[in-house]
Amino acid sequence: MPNKSIPLENLTNIQIIHQAADASWNPNAQSVSALHVDGDLLTATVFDKSAGKFVWLRSAETKGNLQNTETLQALFPEKPENLKIFVNSPKTVLIPAAVFEESAKEDFFKLNHTLEPNEKVEVSYARNINAYLLFALDSNLERQIRGFQPKNILHEDVAWLEALFIQHKNNPDTFVHMHVSEKMLWVAAFRDAGLLLYNIFPAETAEDKLYFAMFVSEQLRINPHKDQYFLSGNIQKHDETFALFSKYIKELKLEKRPEIFQYSLPLQELPEHLYFKAFCTPVCE
Repeated sequence: MPNKSIPLENLTNIQIIHQAADASWNPNAQSVSALHVDGDLLTATVFDKSAGKFVWLRSAETKGNLQNTETLQALFPEKPENLKIFVNSPKTVLIPAAVFEESAKEDFFKLNHTLEPNEKVEVSYARNINAYLLFALDSNLERQIRGFQPKNILHEDVAWLEALFIQHKNNPDTFVHMHVSEKMLWVAAFRDAGLLLYNIFPAETAEDKLYFAMFVSEQLRINPHKDQYFLSGNIQKHDETFALFSKYIKELKLEKRPEIFQYSLPLQELPEHLYFKAFCTPVCE
């Protein structure tokens, strides 16, 4: 039998942030487990493919002891089989499939970033946009997450871009999706049902984030007074960043859960923009 989840209060290396579970759900072979690793922040989700819905989410902050079997047991209702791990690396390059060559992945990467001695280039394929996402994976982080015996290690932006593409595939309008963290801004722009731009910017202040949002808009001729902009990640409507963006962007909204999936009632009570990327993972088979 699979190992049962253990109470978080019994562990000293984890602090819970949010948790939501469908009490009526029974683990089955159609369950897909995903773990998002963003520094010390971990988000575990379970998606029931047979029902087409998310039935579990638990997020927590670790305290420097990621490679711990108890950590995995604490985050999931059962010991996950075929676990997929999604990492957040700010050093990425998106290459169209038509020009990508596996043997030249480091060359592609080094045209845009410096590859440090402790880093290796990993590749995630985005099927719907037919492109390869190259990213730098820190060797220490890889060693830790390999201890969880994952089926795959993917970059979380592959799921993000794929889910957004599916969402906009029949819509000719222009959309700008921005994901916010303490020190970074992710931007994905769509127009005419296709991906127009994907980039990540170092941006620690609200002013920095706004600058890059406006820079992208100007370069791509996106109208902040007419086109739609969405924010996800670590942001709230009362935040300085949201208030500043609202002064310059008329159609600004917090991201909603991807409509291509369903969600058990307890998960619908979570801040949906905060876990938007985690809710994109089922698109990665």
